[in-house]
Amino acid sequence: MFGVLFSYISSSPFVFKLYGVAEEYFGILFAVNGIGLYLGGQSNARLLRRFSETRLLRCGAFVNLVAMLLLILCVCLGQGSLVVFFVLLFISLSSLSFIFPNATALAMRPFALEAGSASATLGIFQFFVGALGGALAGVWGSETALPVVIQIALFAFAGNFLILFLTRKSPVHVA
Repeated sequence: MFGVLFSYISSSPFVFKLYGVAEEYFGILFAVNGIGLYLGGQSNARLLRRFSETRLLRCGAFVNLVAMLLLILCVCLGQGSLVVFFVLLFISLSSLSFIFPNATALAMRPFALEAGSASATLGIFQFFVGALGGALAGVWGSETALPVVIQIALFAFAGNFLILFLTRKSPVHVA
């Protein structure tokens, strides 16, 4: 899911410009998405008192994917105004606050004795995927938002697949 975040970071100035956002207002929209990440993180911390990390992770990933698919639909149909585009993007990015901390906690749990090495390995992988997303976002050009939106949705789809695959319950074998 770092691919989602870094693709957004790399492409957002160009995409917002396509929607007519003046340069002086870009920072405000970027900050609003940052506030969404913060509020999502605070909500995640509170919801962990009632729900498991796995449940919140799956919900966050599902919301992210649905928002990205709706964003693709709006961009493909040419129906997405800046408000629709931004709201769906905000939902997608805010949902990352339920994905990153819970996925990290679940990934680190089996490696308590090797926490430092496991954390370093996880961090390298996350930033590799993020760098890949950032680099690819620059390849598509800036004539339309569709290639970047599809790229972000593909990262969301891949993340959802991995989350569902890695958090599935193991079948019980009766001997």
